[in-house]
Amino acid sequence: PAEAAARAFDYANGLPWVANLDDAWVEGGRGWPSPLPMFWLLDPEAPGQLVAGATEAQAAEAADPATARAMYETMLTVQALDDVFYMAQRQGRVSFYLQAAGEEGATVGAAAGLASEDEMFLQYREQGACLWRGLTLDDMADQCVGNAESPDKGRTMPVHYGNRKLKLHTISSPLATQLPQAAGAAYALRISNEERVVACFFGDGSASEGDAHAGLNFAATLEAPVVWLCRNNGYAISTPTREQFRGDGLAPRALALGTDAVRVDGNDPLAVRAAVASARARALKNKKPVFVELMTYRLSSHSTSDDASKYRAADELAALGVAARHPVARLKAYLQERGHWDDDLEETTR
Repeated sequence: PAEAAARAFDYANGLPWVANLDDAWVEGGRGWPSPLPMFWLLDPEAPGQLVAGATEAQAAEAADPATARAMYETMLTVQALDDVFYMAQRQGRVSFYLQAAGEEGATVGAAAGLASEDEMFLQYREQGACLWRGLTLDDMADQCVGNAESPDKGRTMPVHYGNRKLKLHTISSPLATQLPQAAGAAYALRISNEERVVACFFGDGSASEGDAHAGLNFAATLEAPVVWLCRNNGYAISTPTREQFRGDGLAPRALALGTDAVRVDGNDPLAVRAAVASARARALKNKKPVFVELMTYRLSSHSTSDDASKYRAADELAALGVAARHPVARLKAYLQERGHWDDDLEETTR
């Protein structure tokens, strides 16, 4: 239905899905199905199980047990970090904060699919990617508090992380400015013949900015190896996706520019890691950009300056089945079902 296509995050109501990643990839500029299929592995309706058509070999290839467990532990750390700093903001200890609730799988899974030498441009909800890359809790606390230990010395807003050694380009507040920057960085890698890619995170709201089209088109025409990572989480602050566009999500925009694209269940950490690893390999092989649309949902308000209850219906979470599709719960069930996690580990880690 048109409503399901417009509210792209509502993949419970109409988006076709595939369990084979090759079937989800679409080549840019060659025409494409509408709506685009979505790749996933973990069944949201049967905790711990794979969707029909997926195999244990696929899941193991997406992430071996040690990697899947490390991803889960990182996602738990994101939750703890968000809880502490949300309360710190409410107590007046920091001026501002953005939570990643509901999007832990999209950011951790994506970072796990990249290589440590890849450059990474962030927006502001990628705490999981930062932790996976090696940013410490002390580093993040220093930045949010704005003390002398932070590389920016308190000269920018909280949650605007950056670390040159870890190849994390410092976040800036204006939306979508990172897209043309990422295109330029990737072009520099291309002309230098470096076997690396640039990964660039952004949200569906940023995709509505002019800089997004400029960045996507620069990368396409310059054939720059960027892995675009679009978190389609349903809202640009208070504006739902159905009021941002009438098309089938965001991946078709890249396809129209000649960029290969794939849509993936952003609440399925295993599927995300597999899709991003595949995207990275494709970008390196073809020396061209690729686009990954991560279908997820923003459980929190936009930030501590926002109140989502003013524009989001009280029954929306239940209507969309968001709880069953929570990435942390899905990965935990997968690990437990295979004997890689238990209640004692859960209690110790939390």
